[in-house]
Amino acid sequence: MARRKIILNRPTGGTVSPTSDLVYHRQLQRVRETDAIYPLDSPGLPSLPPNSAFVSYAKALGDEEASVIEDSVKGDDGKVKKQRRLVASVMLSGLVQDALRAPFKMPVSIGPHREKQADFIPGHLWGRAVTGPRQADVMVINKMPWLSEVREGRQFAGKEGKLLIDILNRLKAKKCGSWYVTSLCKFMPPDWKKNLKAVWTKDCLHLLYHEIKIVQPKYILCLGTDVSKALLGSYASVTAMEGRVEELTYTSAFTESQVAAHTHTAKVMTVTHPSAVIRDQSAGRQLERGLGRFASLVNGVDVGAKEKVDHRMIDSFDELFATLADIENDEDKEDNVIAVDAEWHGNHPNNKGAYVRTIQISWAPGKAIGIKLHEAGGALAEGFEGRMEDMAILLTQFFNGHKPEVESSRDEPSYCKKRVVGHFFNSDLEWLVALDINIQPAFNAPLRDYEVPDKRTIRSNLYRSEGFKVGEIVPAWYRTKFEGGADTGLMAHAVEETASYKLETLAMRYTSAPRYDADLMEWRTSYCKDNGLSSSSMEGYGECPDDVLLPYGMYDADVTLRLFYALDVLLDEDYEDNNCREAFWESQIATPSVLEIHQTGITVDRQRVDFLTARFLEAKLNMEKELRELIRWPEFNIRSTQHVKEFLFGHELNGKLDKDTGDKIRIRPADAISLNLNPIFDTNKPPKPWVEIVKMGKVHEHAPSTDKQVLSLLAQEYSDVELDTFEDARYGGEPKTASITRGALVNKVRDYRFIDQVLKTVLRPPARDEETDEEIYDEQGNLEYSDGLASMCCDDGRVRTYIYQTKETGRWSSARPNLQNISKQRDPDYRRLLGDEYKYSLRSILKAAPGTVLIEADYVGAELFGMAIMSGDENMISHARRNQLPEDDENFYDIHSNVACFAFKLGCAPTKSGLAAIGKKHIRIVAKSVIFGIAYGRGAKAIAVAAKEQGIDVSTKEAQAVIDAIFNMYPRLEPFFEECRLRATGKWIAPGMQKPVEHNYLCNCFGRFRRFPGSDDDRSLASEFERQAMNFPIQSMIASAMSRAIAYLHDYKMRQLRNFDRNLFNIVLQIHDAILFEVPYEHVEHFCEYVLPTYMRDSVAIHPTDLDGIPSDLNGEGYKLGIEADVMDYWGEVVSFDKAEKNGMPTGTGKVPGCIVNYSKPKPGKKSC
Repeated sequence: MARRKIILNRPTGGTVSPTSDLVYHRQLQRVRETDAIYPLDSPGLPSLPPNSAFVSYAKALGDEEASVIEDSVKGDDGKVKKQRRLVASVMLSGLVQDALRAPFKMPVSIGPHREKQADFIPGHLWGRAVTGPRQADVMVINKMPWLSEVREGRQFAGKEGKLLIDILNRLKAKKCGSWYVTSLCKFMPPDWKKNLKAVWTKDCLHLLYHEIKIVQPKYILCLGTDVSKALLGSYASVTAMEGRVEELTYTSAFTESQVAAHTHTAKVMTVTHPSAVIRDQSAGRQLERGLGRFASLVNGVDVGAKEKVDHRMIDSFDELFATLADIENDEDKEDNVIAVDAEWHGNHPNNKGAYVRTIQISWAPGKAIGIKLHEAGGALAEGFEGRMEDMAILLTQFFNGHKPEVESSRDEPSYCKKRVVGHFFNSDLEWLVALDINIQPAFNAPLRDYEVPDKRTIRSNLYRSEGFKVGEIVPAWYRTKFEGGADTGLMAHAVEETASYKLETLAMRYTSAPRYDADLMEWRTSYCKDNGLSSSSMEGYGECPDDVLLPYGMYDADVTLRLFYALDVLLDEDYEDNNCREAFWESQIATPSVLEIHQTGITVDRQRVDFLTARFLEAKLNMEKELRELIRWPEFNIRSTQHVKEFLFGHELNGKLDKDTGDKIRIRPADAISLNLNPIFDTNKPPKPWVEIVKMGKVHEHAPSTDKQVLSLLAQEYSDVELDTFEDARYGGEPKTASITRGALVNKVRDYRFIDQVLKTVLRPPARDEETDEEIYDEQGNLEYSDGLASMCCDDGRVRTYIYQTKETGRWSSARPNLQNISKQRDPDYRRLLGDEYKYSLRSILKAAPGTVLIEADYVGAELFGMAIMSGDENMISHARRNQLPEDDENFYDIHSNVACFAFKLGCAPTKSGLAAIGKKHIRIVAKSVIFGIAYGRGAKAIAVAAKEQGIDVSTKEAQAVIDAIFNMYPRLEPFFEECRLRATGKWIAPGMQKPVEHNYLCNCFGRFRRFPGSDDDRSLASEFERQAMNFPIQSMIASAMSRAIAYLHDYKMRQLRNFDRNLFNIVLQIHDAILFEVPYEHVEHFCEYVLPTYMRDSVAIHPTDLDGIPSDLNGEGYKLGIEADVMDYWGEVVSFDKAEKNGMPTGTGKVPGCIVNYSKPKPGKKSC
């Protein structure tokens, strides 16, 4: 309750009019110099919410006056809206005053009818005593206080505050010690979770505006998205606000009559929250840049103001022709680097109605042109009617270089060869190539090393000036300093592998450009609202007006060029003083392959889609019906978390409470079954064992998990407990005869989720007519879909995905649609659940085009080989190489079986069949789980849990025995993983050194880095970094090998196409450790027995290095990964023997050094080897 005299600053009587300025200033002086506060119903103060903690606490203390009333008010549009009105009281005002003026405790809601004491920390001047709000020109708003703030009783007392003040001091921000600092949420959440509840925000928003009225800031700095959105609106995320200056209008009036005279405007900026820096170093640079802009704003700089640029719109071919000549001769242009960007309409250019709206080109910072090819809506721009082909030829000549055959010809321009840069440029390139603008040669990076010749040329002179001598080799990656194009997104990824790569975000971080996308964002929001669309469902900016789209597009090209120059320097020397140019080169050389995946796509078998959709929907309905009948719960919703929790654990843990009484509500009918099982984990990350939560007496503060791991463990734990036995114990009624166990019922929920997950991702229910509710068919008689993979088919019947090359390890990801997540691992489950109706595997909805087959080539045992190579364990390297051999080879070595036999001292042959003969086949699976678990930083306990999830009963002791066996067999593994952990947490002391190295990073054997920020005393964060560090050298080694291999494969294909006019194959997808190709029948043998071994294996020899990236076998030939390839007509289904033979392809299994090829299924009547 209130601990000081309550001071309400009501206007006093007397001869002075309450509307006079004198009264206002006296009132303002009181709230600034004493503990006084504004009346709670003052103008501009948002009302407390109906469920306000302040109102509830006041009532609990006996206050009968305080309340929040909702009135119905008719707005200007005639619609009736709810409006809250606060009925204040002396006690309620006292509580608000306490919360604003000094550290204070009060219960707050942590859930329906659940409260917990919270520590409120008031705002104060940064370097002064804690007094609550005082006048200041600058106000800094944090999200919430945490442990250090509660302990010290003041804002920004922890490491986040220290980081903030350190950066501001480096920036020489003026008088930041007198800035006012506060938090959006004034208390540390008593549930220790960093997600703010809506009621907390609404409660504390009243306090925040109270502070603003008293402080009267001219500048406000929001730390993070939560604060920014609370103050400015739902659009105001950090990404949307970075670099922008918004205005917040507020009033310091005490009464309505004072509002007009005392309304103020504060300039507001948003920066990333300091807590983000703790997990991501790139966020630190983003924060520093944002704070620098804010400090400049406070110092009077017009931050975000438009800069003077030369951006011009081109709307005719003749104007384009003249402008390109001007660009070629522009004296401001110091090199041949050109940034290119495009805006389009449609998902892919081969679809009906798709078109390129504009093309933007920038040749010098601050200079750009926007070429308008189509009007908004799609009509061809008048100035390009009949000239589109000429435009394509002209731009191709401009980018790739062109010399007229007759020098004196004035009609034919002369252009030097350009280096094209773009931002995630493959998205634009797909459209430009469709217009026959052959820009690719100017964008591609050098693929091969260059030997400096005796002959003097421009190139040889260039590299001689770099210190290379005649006969020396210039690595291909080094050549990117002077040759070839560049993707600025991939450049940024090489420098900061965990950053945000959105162009506007990088522009704010690395360039001086203002935030230039505000008009486009405003148009997009309005357009989506008017058309009932989400921003993610837009098919481009085809409808965007010229005056919005072209300025935005030209700035896109302009900042891309500026970004290139900034990042090019960092490739040679990043923030840790490392050269990361090779990592960039590795990604850049793969961009032609990525483009081919975007362009080519894979044929979708619509009949199989329809068939499998029907089977999965039928299975889902049958499973729902069966389970509902078994548990006597007709309305049981298996998708409902509350329903599933009640079914598994009882209504006490379903999370549903009565709004009025807070009592736990039973959802199921009176005679419906609940299994009343004991939960295993809660829903926290990382999850806590439920037994520990019970011991702490905090069951009411946690929710039990029902994820797939928990369901699997529960099903095993209760696999032999009959349902009727449980029913007797539960209700004491007549025995319910049943032949099903509780574990089996749990499995039914788990199985349902397997089916349901497919129907929420790859397959979706067909579209239905809104009036008749009948399924809709297309002209070919196939069902139509509004979502799922089939809905994303292009007009040619192929589905095209987008590939992104920016995972932390260098791995690729797939989206729109995600074709990498169509896993074959669940096929046994689908086959078990659908039976004979599962005629086709899920992957088989994708098929080869007529006259071709699909070939999936996969690196064999790559992770094992990665562990062996990076650790330098010669014994494991030898075993891993033999592990790649065919299983019928006499030198084949089964690592998993050998580890199992060694760990458990088994006397059988160390093979699958040997273990099976003594009934220990599952032990091999255990060994495999442990080996891969080690690489992911899992201990014995975590490995045992993961194994049990897969149905293998392994004790922690057994898992530890396998771990010990592995480290005994391969003694270099343990010190290797230990070094990974130490490097990630800043504890690595290099040999011969006395103290830990300055920077926390690892380098893989191909030159790709993984950097880690300091984790200090945060053990949870350190553990996460350790796990990532152990896995990085292995995963990234495979990813690097894959990127290089796919580049060499594509290069070979293009050479064959240019020289012999034959297309040997298309690259249609990349899936983690595998590549999917489409190959004509006549080229299958050549492709499998020459192309794959040569370019996917031999061209990417792996040379071991230490974790600084320093080679350890300079004279060695390196190690090569093994390959296994499947020849298929449908993805996942190997070609039949008859079809292979009929189409002149090899049959059976083929073996060439390092490559096993499954050409076809065995000949009918013969068993496979």
